[in-house]
Amino acid sequence: MDIDCLKFLLRLYESNHHRVYLVKWQNFTGKNQICEQLGERGLIDFTREIATVKITPAGKGLLELNTVNLLISDIEYKVLKKIANFSEITPSKLLGKSLKAGDCQFIINSFCEKGLISTTTKKKRNHCEVWLTQKGLECIQQVNDYFLTWENIFTKVPEQSKEKPTDAAILQMIIQLDQELETNNYLPIFHLRKALQPPLSREELDQALYRLQREDKIEFSTLAEVKAYSIDEIETGIPQPVGGPLFFIIVN
Repeated sequence: MDIDCLKFLLRLYESNHHRVYLVKWQNFTGKNQICEQLGERGLIDFTREIATVKITPAGKGLLELNTVNLLISDIEYKVLKKIANFSEITPSKLLGKSLKAGDCQFIINSFCEKGLISTTTKKKRNHCEVWLTQKGLECIQQVNDYFLTWENIFTKVPEQSKEKPTDAAILQMIIQLDQELETNNYLPIFHLRKALQPPLSREELDQALYRLQREDKIEFSTLAEVKAYSIDEIETGIPQPVGGPLFFIIVN
């Protein structure tokens, strides 16, 4: 499917109830040709008008009856007779001084219902309404699924490892952060939280630090001077029943 056909389908899909009068798309280049192409593929449908008519065997049989004038009117007889003179004929060529377009359409419809003529149709020239078929809706869904698949392929970010660090790894992270930030073995705890939460929760990190303290790997120091840090940074400390929160980490 070329890009213009796809644009046509997508624009039709976005229209109210997936249908529109073509006259509203004045700036859509090649819309009539595209409409015909998509109609042939069953992706859209549209209002139609009669393109040609031709007489059927039943119609020919009626003209041969002696009682034909008792079965149809004079004007109907003339119309049917004229149709019989051609292999097929357009409705416009049936018109004349005694037969207007509205009457001609009525007679053609009547003949079709009685099986006296057969017709071919084409896309309506004026006030043509176009709509998506079920097949067209399924096509749009397939296109959507196609683009979603490629979007997922190109935008998918590899998931970070969810494996939680060991106590030894946490100790190593403390040492590394202290060196990188030059905190002189007095690392504010919020730096460690930024590095390890996630994958650890706040409670999990607190418990890991307590274990390291019990093993005499680290020590804590409370915050005495609060002016140097923001409220959010201060709140990252480990609260204590008495005194300020444990805020600095010291490696033994």
